[in-house]
Amino acid sequence: MRSFSSFKPVHDGTPTETKTKTFAMWLRANAHNVRAPFSRATWRTARPWLSFNDIRYQLKLFRDRSLGSIVVAGIQLKNSDVEQAVKYEAYATRQICSHDVREMVLEFYEYSRMNKITKTEVLENINKEFAYLDRGHVTSRDRSWKQGIVSLAERASCTLKAKISEHKVAELILELYELGGEEVTSEEVYYSVLPFLNNMGESLHAGSPILRRALHITGHKLTFKNHRRLIEDTIEKYYVPHKLGKEPLARLQSVVNIIPANNKVWDVIDLHIVPKHDFTSNEYEICIDKQYHDPPIVTPLQIPFMKYIIPYKYVRKKQRIPWRYIFNMCKRTRGTTTETLDILNCMIEKNGLIPYGYAHPEFDRLKLQGLTIHNVSCASLQQTPVRFPPSLKRKRSCLQQNEQSCSGDSPRSGE
Repeated sequence: MRSFSSFKPVHDGTPTETKTKTFAMWLRANAHNVRAPFSRATWRTARPWLSFNDIRYQLKLFRDRSLGSIVVAGIQLKNSDVEQAVKYEAYATRQICSHDVREMVLEFYEYSRMNKITKTEVLENINKEFAYLDRGHVTSRDRSWKQGIVSLAERASCTLKAKISEHKVAELILELYELGGEEVTSEEVYYSVLPFLNNMGESLHAGSPILRRALHITGHKLTFKNHRRLIEDTIEKYYVPHKLGKEPLARLQSVVNIIPANNKVWDVIDLHIVPKHDFTSNEYEICIDKQYHDPPIVTPLQIPFMKYIIPYKYVRKKQRIPWRYIFNMCKRTRGTTTETLDILNCMIEKNGLIPYGYAHPEFDRLKLQGLTIHNVSCASLQQTPVRFPPSLKRKRSCLQQNEQSCSGDSPRSGE
């Protein structure tokens, strides 16, 4: 690696003017190199005429004065090109500034006030990557290290959470790819695993060192698994062919639950199929409180269809509540109170029904109108319970009897 000039490039002017002119001449010498991958063989360093600190200062001045680009020797360089030149100079001279430290830390960690990691662990991790890039290393006493983590540290720890490890990313890649075949790029693999990383709450990019390490484990010679075969296997498991059948594409995608909906493979799938054991019940709703979780009894072949209709973690049977009868007992105020909801739950329980959580959608019809109940309390309901009209009441015992007398089309008939 050589200097951009074998002799002193500028001979006149003040020291400040000399450094500014030298900086511009250095950019001119590397105008073509900044738009190509870094190479020590072709890069021209600013030493010995400018130190790296001088270049950083000139970059700061350039940012203050720039209108978006600069023209040197007839070549237009954008602000991003100038910053890339400074970055390449850091690579060439093995300089690590505070910005580089912070950038490297955020490649492997995310800011989190709820988690803490020792500074030593973070330092060792980023030094492994700096060593791989042949950029030297930082120590705990370096000014760049201290300034780089000042906003990410508290005392002896860093308020950071580790991102997904390269081993877990390698496991994910092996689920989507088979070993062997043609060589794939990291960008192709990234866009393949991106939906799954997003679902896991992880954020990486195509040039992430974590992804590069994962591909070092799995190798670059990979073959993408046949999505069409995966869909056809799922159809064979849960469906039967039927000429008059017309399976909704959204439900089939939910049953497969691994291939993105915008994948082109869905355009070649035959939808003339019907489920082997369908689930069409509309008698269930979301359950806020875990203790009232009462899922339907279904066969294993009905589970994906049930999750499509009832996409909740906890579910319960729907109930017929005489809301008009309850509205007559309420008055409109500035807002529905929790005391009113407690009274309603006591009233519902006294009528043999299951109470609701405060956040349940059934209570929205009261909250939207700001209704509250007066002159009634849970204590008074213990002595004189309020009975719902018999024609509208649906007790738990009646629900159980109805479940036992369901017809053969019921989702429980599979049992």
